Order: sequence, then structure tokens, then C-alpha cells
Amino acid sequence: MFEPDEDEVSRMAEDEVIQVGKNTKVSVLSQRLMQRFLEQGWIELETVGTQGVNQAVKAVAKARQALEAEGYAPVVIPKLVEVPPGQGSQTVVHLTAVNMGSL
Repeated sequence: MFEPDEDEVSRMAEDEVIQVGKNTKVSVLSQRLMQRFLEQGWIELETVGTQGVNQAVKAVAKARQALEAEGYAPVVIPKLVEVPPGQGSQTVVHLTAVNMGSL
């Protein structure tokens, strides 16, 4: 799976799903999540493996806390995505965060 560094996380296009790996820095990712959420009102992340899921969840929690302080009410919707046969036997965790209104 793609392992972005902090420069790649900050350069990702608006419509890209943010790929999270085990070495993704939580502070950098949470800032990018907040920025994208404020710009477009939703975010999407994907990760594989327990360490990547851990980094993604910590970043989402940190971003959510800051967004709630700004009056947003983000809700995270998790989904498991099976990788097609022949491309590995991994399951991808896909997280979508949307604003459920203001607090």
C-alpha cells in the first residue's frame, strides 16, 4: 500500500482519497483533514493494517476535536473494502467523515 510522507499528504488533490500508512504522522494528517473538511465539507481516508488504522483513527479524532471547537459536528462512517482477487488478500478500511450540522 502507498505510504505517504508529510509532504505528499499536504499536496494531495482535493478529490483524492487520503491514503494513510503506519508511518503517517498524526499531527500532519489531522491538519490536512481539518483543512480539507473546511474546504469541501467531507473527507475520505483509506488504510490497510492495524497500524495504519490506528494512525487514521488518531488523526480523525484529533481533527474532529478541533472541528467541534469551531462549531462543526463531523461524523465518521467506516466501511470495509475487499481488495479484488489477484491484487492481494488485504481488506482496506475506508473512512468517510461528513458534517452532520452545527453544534
